[in-house]
Amino acid sequence: MFYIFTDNQTFEKLINNNELIEYREYKASNGELWYYGVEIKEIDKTKSYVAVLDPVGLEGFKSFFPNSVTSIYLDASENIRKKRCIKRGDYNKKEWKYRLDSDNKMFNEDFINKNI
Repeated sequence: MFYIFTDNQTFEKLINNNELIEYREYKASNGELWYYGVEIKEIDKTKSYVAVLDPVGLEGFKSFFPNSVTSIYLDASENIRKKRCIKRGDYNKKEWKYRLDSDNKMFNEDFINKNI
């Protein structure tokens, strides 16, 4: 299973044609709107998958695969996550702070207690 990253016009067509299991709109710190998601055609329903999802993605998968999704919350410190981001080569200090703030709002105690 792969996340799709493409230009916004192509992605909006996928949204309008209901070709995605789940997707996210992410407003970057510079104001740009980024999309990412999982296309239905990428999933073979006879196989099992492991996916790293945020709360919105988890709800999308639960809706698409009722009674077939098991969620596991893995906690990683901000320091470890930052090291991984630097290693990937996509670290930007301003974007990183913005991303952490967003994650801290999404992955709150209520979400964790509800989904574990």
